[in-house]
Amino acid sequence: MPGQLLEGWAVNTSINVISSIPILFSDTTDDLTGSGLGSPWNLYGPSTPFNKIVGGAGSPLANSGGWCYGVAGSKFAGQCITVPDGTGTIGSSTYVSNLPAACQAAAAAAGASTAAGITSGTTGTDPSGYNGYAQLATIGCYEAGGSAMVPSAQGNYGNMYPGEIRGKGAALLNASVTKSFRIKERVTTQFRFEIFNLLNRTQYSGVGTNFASPSSFGLASNTPDVSHGNSVVGSGGPREMQLALRFEF
Repeated sequence: MPGQLLEGWAVNTSINVISSIPILFSDTTDDLTGSGLGSPWNLYGPSTPFNKIVGGAGSPLANSGGWCYGVAGSKFAGQCITVPDGTGTIGSSTYVSNLPAACQAAAAAAGASTAAGITSGTTGTDPSGYNGYAQLATIGCYEAGGSAMVPSAQGNYGNMYPGEIRGKGAALLNASVTKSFRIKERVTTQFRFEIFNLLNRTQYSGVGTNFASPSSFGLASNTPDVSHGNSVVGSGGPREMQLALRFEF
């Protein structure tokens, strides 16, 4: 029996790695196309700056250097970095001149509405989003590293395709140590010590995908195990350790 202390040991590991996960963002608050909710926005510039900040535990809204912006009176005003209105009327480049340059450039690239009945109006304060500038002034924008996301002109379809922005990936290291003892020829007992997420690396899931909700947009709200409704060890939660004793006969 004492000789068994040196035999029957085993060490096991498993590594689960998932690359950056594509995210489907859409506007589920504003009917930008006139055909229902769920339309994409326009992306100006590369997606890389956004890929670096979406899908984390902290809201990108809190990142230094800004994240979302709106002029006074817009839907994003008060929720994001709010800047004063510029000069001129809604729909002019000067009205949104206090917003980041990338947002202005994105609005210019968004062009004008092609939908019937969408015009600039006669009062000069029409918020119908008849062009990219008007929609930017009405709603707001996101900016990161010189790239921007802006709503499309009313009646137009945004240029962002599904999965263009990618969130955090996943990397899990699990390990176990086992020791088997032979009691009789056909009876064995095994002691197991198992660790899930050995490095206690945070895994992200449940990213907010509604463009029109700045407080949750791009924010990971939970870990994969909770997101899948199965908050158990081994599926993306924090480090967990367990002991087990098994009899084989």
